[in-house]
Amino acid sequence: MQGWQLLKVFKDEGVSALDERPAFNQLMKAIANKEADAVIVTRLDRLGRSVLDLVSTVTEFQRQGCQFIAIEQAIDTTRAEGRLLFNILSAFAEFEREIIRERMLAGRMRAREQGVIDHRPKLNIPLEELKDLYFNRKLSVSACAKYFRCSRMTIYDRLKEIRKAQT
Repeated sequence: MQGWQLLKVFKDEGVSALDERPAFNQLMKAIANKEADAVIVTRLDRLGRSVLDLVSTVTEFQRQGCQFIAIEQAIDTTRAEGRLLFNILSAFAEFEREIIRERMLAGRMRAREQGVIDHRPKLNIPLEELKDLYFNRKLSVSACAKYFRCSRMTIYDRLKEIRKAQT
């Protein structure tokens, strides 16, 4: 293997796609700490859960100055051919992202045409109660957000509505 010395094996056994990956997190920490010059995997699917995931992971390796090698696919970012293959893979990932985006847009348009709400329904906050809490009782926006169990941005939006109604 081109003179590489195996320092450590990171292996997440029995971990599904939805679970945390503790060994993967340790690997990323080791790379950030400059404890490795390269990551070597037998196959691409051993590292990433999807093409998008794989590309973002290897891009992060490169940003940290770490090479990537997938033995069975002959991807070795220390060599020109490996970088070419990885760039082709990156192009497919970008294509996949675009297809997903286009499908989501088409789904939203179809939902709108059918009269289906394509966003989170507006949270019903009693404006008179908000007005009392904020203007009369002098509660902060954060306190109002906690009271109504919503985000501060929602409170800011409702306060704009109140001010707009007053003009």
